[in-house]
Amino acid sequence: MKGAEKVALLGVAREEDWMYYVKDGAVWKVQRAGRGVPKGRPRRVADGGFQMDSDYIYFVDRDGDVARAKRAGSPRQATRRKRKPVVVSSLNRATGDDDVGEIDSEGGTEEEHGDSPATGLDDGLQGITHALQIMKEPIDKILAGTKTWEIRGTTTSRRGPIGLIQSKTGQVVGTCEVVDVVGPLSLKDLQRNEERTGSRPDQLYYQKTYAWVLRNAHRLAVPIPFRHPHGAVIWIKLEPAVVASLNGAPAHG
Repeated sequence: MKGAEKVALLGVAREEDWMYYVKDGAVWKVQRAGRGVPKGRPRRVADGGFQMDSDYIYFVDRDGDVARAKRAGSPRQATRRKRKPVVVSSLNRATGDDDVGEIDSEGGTEEEHGDSPATGLDDGLQGITHALQIMKEPIDKILAGTKTWEIRGTTTSRRGPIGLIQSKTGQVVGTCEVVDVVGPLSLKDLQRNEERTGSRPDQLYYQKTYAWVLRNAHRLAVPIPFRHPHGAVIWIKLEPAVVASLNGAPAHG
């Protein structure tokens, strides 16, 4: 589709006689109806971890990735909150580095994308209340300490300790802290900071690219199962029993 941009790199393998579509930040499939074959029930194939914008059409492209294109005649997005740039010294304080380059921390929040900011206190439980879902390879790098920038297409106002969910496992496998957000970032910014991103990209996959700065990542000695709330895309609010277990769980590393 002309003018399309990738939103999530999932590499979904298509099967014949199935239709694939994007809904609630995830890829779904449904069996095609045919002669003597009724239309099947939708099945979730992969979680993309992104927020959908009603001004765009989302689809699974030829690579099995999620892409989007602007709707014809779509009005510009509703008035957005004016963002105030913050000097990059906030990142230097978070990482202890002085060679980050001329990158600004961004003042926008994911409130603009349907999520709410962190309060640090939820339902009377202080500590970890929400978790972020990440694919296996990048989450392994985060927990090994070789990736401290989680690259996203939006900002977040959440700060402090969070849970880390490995996609397709139904388990919280680790914890870390979100200490800052930097961006928007250029391709050169990402390549210059590959020791933080854990890889060296050759292109940008978001209209605007941000780095969520992480630290103090630890793998849990025993992963904790959780139930994925319907409609949760970026931040997953954990059940009280999971929160209680997570805040008292031992960690490796």
